[in-house]
Amino acid sequence: MAEGSDDAGATEGGEFERFLALVPDPAFVLQRTHVVLANDAGVALLGATNRSDVVGVPVENFLVPESIPRIADRVRDVASGQETDRWGTERLVRLDGTVLDVEVRSTSGRLHGKPVLLVVLRRLDDEGETAGAALARTQAVSAGVFASASLRLASSTDSTLDAVIEGVLEELAVPNGVDRAYVLGFDAVAGEMTCTHEWTAQGIEPQISYVTGLKTSEFPWSHQVLERHERVHVPDLRLLPAEAEPERASFGLYGVQSLLLVPMVTDGQLRGAVGFNSIRQPALWHESVIDQVAAVASAMATNLMQREAALAIRKARDDAERASRAKDEFLARMSHELRTPLNAVLGFTELLLLDEKSEEDRDLLHQVEVSGRSLLSMVEDVLDMTRIRTGEIDVLVGDISPDRAVAVVVESMSDLSSEHGVELIVATDEDVGLRTIRADRDHLVRVLRALVSNAIRFNRRGGSVTIAQSRRPNETGGEEHVIEIVDDGLGMSEEQLATAFEPFDRAGRESSGTPGSGTGLSISRLLVHEMGGNLELHSMPGAGTRATVAFPVAP
Repeated sequence: MAEGSDDAGATEGGEFERFLALVPDPAFVLQRTHVVLANDAGVALLGATNRSDVVGVPVENFLVPESIPRIADRVRDVASGQETDRWGTERLVRLDGTVLDVEVRSTSGRLHGKPVLLVVLRRLDDEGETAGAALARTQAVSAGVFASASLRLASSTDSTLDAVIEGVLEELAVPNGVDRAYVLGFDAVAGEMTCTHEWTAQGIEPQISYVTGLKTSEFPWSHQVLERHERVHVPDLRLLPAEAEPERASFGLYGVQSLLLVPMVTDGQLRGAVGFNSIRQPALWHESVIDQVAAVASAMATNLMQREAALAIRKARDDAERASRAKDEFLARMSHELRTPLNAVLGFTELLLLDEKSEEDRDLLHQVEVSGRSLLSMVEDVLDMTRIRTGEIDVLVGDISPDRAVAVVVESMSDLSSEHGVELIVATDEDVGLRTIRADRDHLVRVLRALVSNAIRFNRRGGSVTIAQSRRPNETGGEEHVIEIVDDGLGMSEEQLATAFEPFDRAGRESSGTPGSGTGLSISRLLVHEMGGNLELHSMPGAGTRATVAFPVAP
């Protein structure tokens, strides 16, 4: 309908009159400074016998002097669109001059295209209460509901939050005569809203299954109000402004007569709204009730946002784990596929070397063999890393002697140390060495060999590598056995240390001429962790490196 037309005005006036007739309490429509409509209860409250005694009369005729400025300001705020609803108390003057204390509920609307104030009153003296006592009573009830709802939300978990929110909606709705209470979630990126939680009174059909993925652009008026972090309080949908026609049509389809939407805001962003619908009769909710709903809405928004953040973290972790498993599966499959042709290449190379060849041919074949074995070693390392991560490698932890493991490593590394001109030193301590630790002997030997090999190969001629053992307290109050491999070689910078355990990272020494694939430290740390120990590196450029392997002491 066209706003401001005669037909529109007649329709709007009729809607107001029907609404006033439905309201059991005294109700009036004020325009500027005059009463333009009143229901029978309102006429009787003012002590009049006919509507003509009330309609057209200046509002100030029914107010005590001190109330007149407040009402004038209120009407001005409504006309300028600064407010939509309010709850308070006033002193009313009847036609016979007697004064009544009344509770005032007011909300804005439009009549003949102009702003009006819809006012509903309730006498306070009928129940022997003062205005302040009645308001305090209403606020106390709301505060009790709020306290209970807040406690339930605060003690909820991710798994119980949905049930708690539905219970809180019921707790808010029942004492306030609400037929349907719900939570709307907004997706700002998609521009959509979905009903995520709902409570309905007996006999009211749930709508949660229908309100999903609705475009917020289809409800421009109410969504703009919520975007401003303001509340939508509509006591009668028929009194909505012309620009709210989509809301009137949509809510009217489900028989909604009165509507309340309170924004859910976190970090300054609109996340959704808590809604009240009155279906069986019109409703004008108390301001203190709306304030409590707003506080509960804020708590709900915080809980929901925290759960969303936790879900996002879990999803990211699960995605990372799936990606890691996919990578491991790919590497394992490729490694298996590469081993067969590599073994064939090495086998044929060995056969060719058995034949009489020129010195140049033998050098070339030897290079092929060395490169092939290096590549095969890398493939085996990749397979080992995959087996360790997926738990396919056997780690048999038991009571073993670390001193014997060190002796095996020293014997196997003697040739390498002589080749590089590096002295291999064992700092013996019989009391320490004879005690046992909890580890896998074969894997411990493999780890120590890798660490000693690195210490020798990245050292300098005339340098030294020392293997020492000691005991120290651990974080749990017990004791752990420590094996240290200390060299006085090149050392590493902080940047090199930060990536030292990354697979295939060679700390920038790829062109040093020292063979290796950069997987030794990665595999060593994985194996140590599988055995229940810890591996750490400490180093400074030019000052050497200290590798520390620590295991629990056997009881």
